[in-house]
Amino acid sequence: MSICFTLLVCSIVYCSVSIVITLMVPYYLINPDAVLPEAFQYVNLSALKYVVGVGALTGIFTSLLGTLLPLPRVLYAIASDGLIFRFIAWIHPRLQT
Repeated sequence: MSICFTLLVCSIVYCSVSIVITLMVPYYLINPDAVLPEAFQYVNLSALKYVVGVGALTGIFTSLLGTLLPLPRVLYAIASDGLIFRFIAWIHPRLQT
């Protein structure tokens, strides 16, 4: 249920941002490489393009952490099951690492 709700909320937010951008900037002036920063610059809110940039970098960093932090446990589980080399699942007997 929560996955469906999250998908619904994300879809509504995504469509809302798309509609607002289309209303802010004529469609033929929209730069597909940097839509939000260019839209803020078009309406003379150049400072907000830096806020958008920092937000994008924060989102990328959060996604990277969310992917990399559980990686050792996932690799251990896969190696324990024998799907990849078993020596990856080896744990030091004294240090337990």
